[in-house]
Amino acid sequence: MEKNFFEVFPVLKVSQTMQQLLADTQVQRVVSNRARTSLRVYLHGSRLIQKKYIFQLEDHIKNQLFPKQQLTVKIIERYQLSAQYTPETLMDLYKDSMLEEFRAYSLLIYNLFRCARMEFTAQNYMKLHLEDSIVAKSRADELLAQTREEAGLRLSEAQSRAEDLLNAASAQASDTVAQAQARREELLREAEEQIERSVRQCGELFETCERITAHITGELRKLDVANAQLPIGLGSLKSGLAELRDQARER
Repeated sequence: MEKNFFEVFPVLKVSQTMQQLLADTQVQRVVSNRARTSLRVYLHGSRLIQKKYIFQLEDHIKNQLFPKQQLTVKIIERYQLSAQYTPETLMDLYKDSMLEEFRAYSLLIYNLFRCARMEFTAQNYMKLHLEDSIVAKSRADELLAQTREEAGLRLSEAQSRAEDLLNAASAQASDTVAQAQARREELLREAEEQIERSVRQCGELFETCERITAHITGELRKLDVANAQLPIGLGSLKSGLAELRDQARER
């Protein structure tokens, strides 16, 4: 289980610059040999840390935490870099660190690499031009192996990071598409339900209008009948009034 560097080494005192560099760095594991003479700290980070700071950190751990022990501290760093790194940009940024590492390994290899000219002729391909000397020729294979190992490690980390980002983007895109499809289906269901409610409401309104129309039609028919019977009634009333008038005169 990975832990933040300062969770593993909470009492270690470092500079503010070192604190910033290590802020997002995780410790994957800490390994010691049986004799307790060697300590390996495996770091994992998302941005490059120059080798001079790594060497300083090794010294801080040794001197502050194990001052009285005959102990060698070795930090093995691994980075998960952005996909923007290419062999050429990576070498521009990390060349000084490689020189620091070569200096610790061999001054001869260090000087050969320092004086060498690099040429990037194709993707993932670097040509290293060494000075034409017996020493350079005798150690060229060794220098090439060291350079290839270091550059290959950093490049593979960048490629691994690119693949992780691609997979994450693909997964995110799939999730987004799935969410969009689910939302579309939900909206379609809501629209269908709304349409069904509107159709039902229209049907109910139509039935109400038909009932009202039927009622009005019935009332109009009654009025027509009453209107047709009105002259007859008026005629009967007139005759009755005339008869009463005649009877009154006879009396």
